[in-house]
Amino acid sequence: MKTYIFIFVLVLISLNITKIQAQENFSNNPKNVVFVKTDIDNFWVAFDLIETEKNPFVKYLEVGSVGLKDFVPYRIENAKNLLKIVKIKSQDYKKVRTKTDKLDDFEVIIKSHYQNFKKINSEAIFPPVYFVIGAFNSAGGVSKNGIIIGTEVAKDSLQNIVYFVIHELIHFNQKYAQKPIGDATLLEKAIVEGSADFLASLTMNKDYNNKYAELHAEELCNEFVKIMNGTKYYGWLYGSKGKKEGRPNDLGYWMGYKITEAYYKNAIDKNQAIYDILHIEDFGLFLRKSGYLEKWLN
Repeated sequence: MKTYIFIFVLVLISLNITKIQAQENFSNNPKNVVFVKTDIDNFWVAFDLIETEKNPFVKYLEVGSVGLKDFVPYRIENAKNLLKIVKIKSQDYKKVRTKTDKLDDFEVIIKSHYQNFKKINSEAIFPPVYFVIGAFNSAGGVSKNGIIIGTEVAKDSLQNIVYFVIHELIHFNQKYAQKPIGDATLLEKAIVEGSADFLASLTMNKDYNNKYAELHAEELCNEFVKIMNGTKYYGWLYGSKGKKEGRPNDLGYWMGYKITEAYYKNAIDKNQAIYDILHIEDFGLFLRKSGYLEKWLN
């Protein structure tokens, strides 16, 4: 398998705070997935009116898709904030503009990965995918209405869009309650995110590789077990800076991945293991069954 390095510089969290209830009309056939890109066209219309209108992004949000409206809280926030960010990062937005017309090329690739996910999860649901342009602070999320992708985050490479979609697809299909950020423990949130990474790696036939984490695994595991039952994510999740110079953000994703990977490797029945990963009820028990942190827990 090829090496695939997931880079988390920005927030990649689910919009839901409780279990996502898939709508009945969402397809379980990956061939039927709908990609909605109207918000991107609307964004560029607004972008071109910055110099002539007070705030053209008011209309952008008003006429937006249900996916865009779901993306406003905690991300875009409001039209005033979006206008401010666009003015600050106008050159970055222009880089995005040269690439968004190529999104159609990735639909075939995404559907191919969807077919792979269907093979490992026969119960998979494939909701609409909404491509929006936000405030450069989130690559994606899920809501009851589908998957929402902050397309601007992939300004350097649209290849990242494929991963963003698959990661969020896994989140949409996770069948366990997700507590609000701040209530869930570090262990719970790390497994929520890391298991999405792990199943994405299986789906895309890519290896997860974090060179820093692998080189510092002993130190990281020892630190993690001491704080994993708390609700502080600093230095581990959601863009928070590492505690040491040179330490990358979001190492909680790596930790959750390694726990999930160990659970999967230890399982005799791999299909059952995938089902278990998507239906976790007791995160502490899942960790113990994985055996990954046994050395440090003891």
